[in-house]
Amino acid sequence: IDMVETIKKSMPRGLTKLEIARYIYIQLGKQRRFDLTYYFGDSESRKKMRRLARDAKNNPQKYHNKKSIICVSLTYLYKSILEEYGIECEVIRIEKKYTGHVIAVLQINDEKRGKLRIVADLQRDLPWIQAGMMTNNFGVNDPLVGRCTELFYEDLGDIDKKIGYISDDYKDVDIDVLKQKIRDYDVHEGLRTVLTDPKINGGNNFQGHNEVKQYYANMIRTLLARFNKKKAFLVTCYRDKTQDESDEISRREYTLCAFSYDKRECYPYLYSIREKRFIPVSLDKLTKLQDKGLIIGTKTFDGSELLKKVLQERREKNVQQNESDSRQ
Repeated sequence: IDMVETIKKSMPRGLTKLEIARYIYIQLGKQRRFDLTYYFGDSESRKKMRRLARDAKNNPQKYHNKKSIICVSLTYLYKSILEEYGIECEVIRIEKKYTGHVIAVLQINDEKRGKLRIVADLQRDLPWIQAGMMTNNFGVNDPLVGRCTELFYEDLGDIDKKIGYISDDYKDVDIDVLKQKIRDYDVHEGLRTVLTDPKINGGNNFQGHNEVKQYYANMIRTLLARFNKKKAFLVTCYRDKTQDESDEISRREYTLCAFSYDKRECYPYLYSIREKRFIPVSLDKLTKLQDKGLIIGTKTFDGSELLKKVLQERREKNVQQNESDSRQ
């Protein structure tokens, strides 16, 4: 099944040019994930991948069913679909903002709104689309690409209801409600609620590790902001799933560990890839998973060193307890 053809066949009738552009943007965003080989790669491998991805400019059909993408391939794919509907699209490189990053700038003569110049940075909106949230990178005024048309909350809300992206409102509303609900919680109860609340965690359709990570990092930053990143953490973990792949990134299965730490108490949660949710896990269970090959942390500044220290202290405490028990 051609993923792009599915999008085109499912498009509602009677849409304006702007609504068509938005519909394709949302539907592509639901299907794709950011390529982890690029995300975890070094500068040279990223440069090579960007160069190879420019193939999408001349061979967009090759990328119709390619789920793992980077900004270059995704933007050229988006451009090729828009042009089928008579929508002019320019691919622009914005080096000053992100190294080698490209976005789409749409020139639309809309039946309702007249002439529009729309910025569309789909790669950066993947997590929010897959969570049913308001997008941050479509219809914004970006000074790096000149004067653009700014679409406001009400504008996009009306369009997104018409194209079937939302039925009532964005998940952002539920997030705001939860923020008020947990404002007096301590960090342990706050993180537990953020990771288990059905409205915040339900309905998500994340396609890859990066989309999950961006979403929950944003939830922790937004909902637990008063703890200043010192008590609630989100750490990338991985284990080798196979030895067959040629590069180490492809061999790994990535997941996430969220944990709260306060008053020498630590409560961790592991993200289940199969169940697509965070599950509470004891410190003892986490040390056993370490023994079975789970590697905690890919960076040193994300809280991973603190978690590893807590787990090491737990191991030492268990050893001391076992020695004490054996003497009795």
